[in-house]
Amino acid sequence: MRIALLAPPWIPIPPPGYGGIELMLALLCDALVERGHDVELFCAPGSHSRAKVTSLLPEPHPEAIERALFEADHVSRAFDHIDAAAKQGAPFDVVHDHSGYMALSMADRLETPLVHTVHGPFDRHTTSYYALHGSKGDLVCISDSQAASAPDQANVVGVIHNPVDVHSWPLHEDKSDALLWIGRFVPEKGPDRAIRVARAAGRPLVLAGNVQPRHERYFADEIRPQIDGKMVRYVGEVGG
Repeated sequence: MRIALLAPPWIPIPPPGYGGIELMLALLCDALVERGHDVELFCAPGSHSRAKVTSLLPEPHPEAIERALFEADHVSRAFDHIDAAAKQGAPFDVVHDHSGYMALSMADRLETPLVHTVHGPFDRHTTSYYALHGSKGDLVCISDSQAASAPDQANVVGVIHNPVDVHSWPLHEDKSDALLWIGRFVPEKGPDRAIRVARAAGRPLVLAGNVQPRHERYFADEIRPQIDGKMVRYVGEVGG
């Protein structure tokens, strides 16, 4: 198949630090190419992959994640490229979208079928969005629990869990007593709940992750006051 993979515009692939979607896309692209597919990855500058890499914006924007200006610019350029490929006699068979919300909302203007992987929860904001736009493409969820919470109007066609390269995670039988939380410091990822669990269990906790724009107040109010350097340690952003 000839596949257009539409990545978010914020962070290069693979990510230089933390980047869940970007790490997943790095694995997915390489695996699709290995299976013989013709894959073009539309992504942030600085990316590399076994797929053909097409960077659409002049620079990545890790400091402006979810800013509509850059997502709109990125998606519109990708759609222009996809349309041009069809006019030149080399159409894509499918667009696999991981970019956010704009591509799915405009998918009915594309002649190429679009598959959209849902990377976030169906909450009070996104549920109304997917109820309206979720039938413009085929939706893939990343867990059974997530799929079960989708609105009835959304066209969820299946569940595909995020890939893991098990060879990059060698087994170590000797482990420390510490608990680890890793992710973006946002409420839905639960670093505050991890702290409560660690304190209830009497176990030290290591917090690893980045604080993105718009979530500085959450980190300052809910997380930083509980970091004591002993039972709760913060080590900053890590990769892998």
